[in-house]
Amino acid sequence: MPTVAVVLNKYDESQPFDEYGNRWEEVVREYFNMDPFVVPADEELERIMVLDVIPLSRLPELEAARAIVRGHL
Repeated sequence: MPTVAVVLNKYDESQPFDEYGNRWEEVVREYFNMDPFVVPADEELERIMVLDVIPLSRLPELEAARAIVRGHL
């Protein structure tokens, strides 16, 4: 299944780097060849994530997912 979006959840502009000093957005661009969708801390999203993955059946419930779809239309 292709990757349609990469979401940076809980992104904090005051901590824009990973543990190696890379900007999170650049890591996503390098590994996934796309810009990430940046979402501030989202309790709803965090609640249903399992091992950093969102079950496909739960996507329609999430405002973050709906925002991603709107961004692709």
